[in-house]
Amino acid sequence: MSRLLILLLAVATIVSSITPAIAQTGHTSQSGTVTRDANLRAGPGTLYAVRGGASAGSPVQIVATNAAGDWYKLDSGQWIAAFLIRLDTPSAASAGRRVPAGAVPAQVVSITDGDTIRVHIDGATYPLRYILINTPETDEPFGTEATAANRRLVEGKTVYLLRDVRETDHYGRLLRYVFLADGTHVGAEIVRQGYAQVATFPPDVTREAEMRAAQREAMAAGRGLWAAQPASDTRSGEAAPALPRPAAVPGGAPAVQLAIVANRGSEEVLEIRNVGADPLALGGWQLDGSKGNDLCIVPNGTTVAPGAGYQVATGDSEPQGAGFKCAGKPIWNNSGETIYLRAPDGFVLSIEAVR
Repeated sequence: MSRLLILLLAVATIVSSITPAIAQTGHTSQSGTVTRDANLRAGPGTLYAVRGGASAGSPVQIVATNAAGDWYKLDSGQWIAAFLIRLDTPSAASAGRRVPAGAVPAQVVSITDGDTIRVHIDGATYPLRYILINTPETDEPFGTEATAANRRLVEGKTVYLLRDVRETDHYGRLLRYVFLADGTHVGAEIVRQGYAQVATFPPDVTREAEMRAAQREAMAAGRGLWAAQPASDTRSGEAAPALPRPAAVPGGAPAVQLAIVANRGSEEVLEIRNVGADPLALGGWQLDGSKGNDLCIVPNGTTVAPGAGYQVATGDSEPQGAGFKCAGKPIWNNSGETIYLRAPDGFVLSIEAVR
C-alpha cells in the first residue's frame, strides 16, 4: 500500500472520530453545571472553532449529544466536552416538565432587566415582557440581581413563548409566558429565586396559581426580596428598608408586610400582605407619606386571609384582585419619600418610595 493511500486512510479515520453523528433530544433537556473553565465550540470536537467560554460553576442546559456521548450541545447552540459537565439529578417536579403545547420558539437577543427581554422571531426582533411578574428597576435595590438572574436563565438561548390573552401591553411589548427547553417557566423561576413579585393584570392570569406558589416558596425560604431585614434604617432610625424589598415586621408586631408592586410613570400599586397564620383585619389602617398630605384609609370590614395580599392603587393603576383605588393621581412620586402603614393601635411599618 502506498504511503499516500495510508496517509489518506489515517486522515479519514481522524475526521470520522471528530465529526460523529449528532443525536437530537427535542424539547426535553438535561441541566448540568460546568466543573471548570471551558471553551465552547462550534461543533462536537476540538478541531471545531472556539465560539465562547463557560466559567466553572455556570449552569447549562444540554439539548443534544453526539453519537459517542462525549460532547454535549447546549441550548445556546454551542458544544462543550462532556467530561467538563456535572449532570444534575432531576427532581420529581422537574422530571415531568415539558414545554407547553402551542409554545413558539424564539431566540433571545438581549436582556433589558429582570422581567423584560428582546427576542428574534421569524426575522424580526421584539421587546417582550414576562406575564404575571414584576422585578425592581435596574437602578433600584435588587434590580441588578434580578437582571442577573434573568440573564443566567435565558441569555443567548432559544426559548419558547406562550401567549395568554393579550398580544401586547400598552408599551407595545409582547406579553408572554417564557419557557426553557427543559420546560422551566422562566418567570416563575425568577419569582422562586426571590427576585420578582407576583403582579396580576387581568385578563392575563391563567398561570397565577403557579406564580403564587413560587412566591410562597421564596417567602418561606427568605430569598432575595424576602430576606430577613434589619430592624432599622441607619439613615433615619426608622424601620424603612428601600424599595422594593418588603418592609420588615418588628418582633411581636402583626404579621404584615408592605411592598411596592408598581411605581413607574403614573402607575402606583402598594400591597399589604398577611404573612401570618391567621386572618388580618385591615379596616381603618392608613397609608400616608412623608411628603405631602395625601392618605389612603382601608375600608372598614376589610379582612385579608393568611398568605394573601390587599392592594391600594393610585394614579393610572387599578388593584389587581382584592384592594381599592385610593386616588386618581400619583401620590408616591417623590424620590426618597417614606410611605407609612399605620394600624389603629399605633403599629407603624414603612418603606421607601423610589422612582
